[in-house]
Amino acid sequence: MLRFFKNPSTAIGLWVTRLKARTHANVAAVALANKQARPAWALLTQGTFYETRPMT
Repeated sequence: MLRFFKNPSTAIGLWVTRLKARTHANVAAVALANKQARPAWALLTQGTFYETRPMT
C-alpha cells in the first residue's frame, strides 16, 4: 500500500508520506499495518459495527 500514496490526497496518505520521509520503508509499512489493525481488532473483540466520523 505504501506505493499508492505518492500523491497524498487524504489524511492517511499525507501521514504515510511524512512517515516514509522520516523512517525506513519497512518501519512505515509496519506502522501502517498497526494503524489499520487496531480499529479492526477493537471491532472484532467488542462485537460492534464501524461508525464513520469526519476527520478533524
